[in-house]
Amino acid sequence: MNDTLKLILQLMIPGLCLGCVYGLNGIGAALLYKGSHTINNAQGAVVGFGALLGYSLQNRGLGLISSTIIATIACFFVGVLLQVGVISQIEKKAPIYVVIATLALSIVITNANYLIVGSYTYDSAVILINVSKYLHIDSVNVDILWSNIVAIAVSFIAMVSVHFFLNKTKFGSAMRAAAMDPFAAESCGISVVKTRAVTWGIMSALGALGGCLTGPLFGVSAGIGIAAGAKGNTGAVLGGYGNMYGAIIGGMIIGIVETIFGYIYSPYQTAFTNALFLIFILLLPHGIMNEKAIEEG
Repeated sequence: MNDTLKLILQLMIPGLCLGCVYGLNGIGAALLYKGSHTINNAQGAVVGFGALLGYSLQNRGLGLISSTIIATIACFFVGVLLQVGVISQIEKKAPIYVVIATLALSIVITNANYLIVGSYTYDSAVILINVSKYLHIDSVNVDILWSNIVAIAVSFIAMVSVHFFLNKTKFGSAMRAAAMDPFAAESCGISVVKTRAVTWGIMSALGALGGCLTGPLFGVSAGIGIAAGAKGNTGAVLGGYGNMYGAIIGGMIIGIVETIFGYIYSPYQTAFTNALFLIFILLLPHGIMNEKAIEEG
């Protein structure tokens, strides 16, 4: 019994941690699609940029918490600038080109990351509590990284904060109104341009937060965010594209399933996960939350 519980903990905790990171990216993808029917292919590159920025700040003497906060805030403004300076200008000319533009941005940002730091993987600071990086559970004799536990906790706090912001603040209500009907929102005095810029900012900030949280677990590299961004989008589709809560659930499922398949046979971990995703979408085309945003868009 103890061996079974030990195995479950060893698989579920890292799986939940990955799922939380995918969920953070999925929330941004869902908010963006709901608000502007746009897919951001540059999210993974922004995740990598945020992780590298956090690591650079650590090298300059800042702690893990301080560097993560600064990197997250900085990437919020990066997202706003990308939307205002690039995406909104392209939308005015040909909205269909936005997806291609974000793909181009992804290539530019990722290659800039590689140009600056190279292809190395750097060791980020790890989370220590009582001078130990592990939580030891005596009853099942298992060690769990504090970095995993903290990443899960911080991710949930971020998710709850986004929920509170969207549902309990005036600007959050304006964002939801602009997402439901931009033309009606404009007629009521809501700036759709501003709400979309903030949506991009939130998406980028959540991605950077996820990148900084995974740094202590997998190291930091220029390409660290590519998989997280893609799987965040996948989780959003799995949950029901355009539904924030579905994106969280979808991200969790992908993280846990990926960890389990990695334990069973790691060389085909990604292939197994994507195959399961395709089967799931064939059976539930609107996702777990039965979101019909794709059809309506």
